[in-house]
Amino acid sequence: MFRDASGFWYSPLKYVELVQAPNRVRHRKELLDLLCDKGCEPKYFSEHAEQPEGAIGMPAPIARLADRQKEHQLTLRIAQESSEHHRMLEENNHRLLLRRAQEQRDAELMAASASAAHYQTLEQQKHDLEIRRVRSAERMKRGEKAAWHALLYVYAGRKLGEEGWHSANRCCLYPRQCSLTNLYFALLTFCPPN
Repeated sequence: MFRDASGFWYSPLKYVELVQAPNRVRHRKELLDLLCDKGCEPKYFSEHAEQPEGAIGMPAPIARLADRQKEHQLTLRIAQESSEHHRMLEENNHRLLLRRAQEQRDAELMAASASAAHYQTLEQQKHDLEIRRVRSAERMKRGEKAAWHALLYVYAGRKLGEEGWHSANRCCLYPRQCSLTNLYFALLTFCPPN
C-alpha cells in the first residue's frame, strides 16, 4: 500500500489507475491487466473521516469512522432541508398574508370608489330633479301670468269697449309685454269702479 502526503492510501492497482504519470501512459493497460492477474485487490481510501470519491477497500475502523461521518452529513443535510422547508413555508405564508392584505385594500378601494360614484350619481339625480322642479314651477308661473294677462285683456275689452280698448293698448307699446300692474292701472283709468 502506498500513502501520499494528503493521507490517501492506494493499492498498486488503484495507484496505477488513479495517479497519472507521463511515463506510464503507453503501458497503463498492460500494467493494470498484470496487477489484476496477480490478485491485487483495489484499495483506495483516506485515513480521515471524509472519504474521496470512489473509495474502496477501507479497513474496519476507518469504515466505521466513514459511516459515522456519512450519518453526520445525512443528519446535517436533513436538518438543513427541514430548515429550508420551514423557511419556504414561512415565506409562502408571509406572501399569502401580503397578497390577502393587498386584495383586501383593493376591495376596500373599489368599494369606496363605487360608493363615491353612487353618491355622486344620486347627488346628480337630486340636482337634476331640483332643476326640473324649479323649471316646472317657473313654467307654471309664466302660464298663470299669461292666463291673467289674457283674462285682464278680455275683461278690459268688455269693460272699455272698442274705443277704450285701443286707448288702454296705447298705454303700453307692446301689450303682450306690459306688466299686469300697467294693465290694471289702465283699466282703473278708463274704467273707474262704480
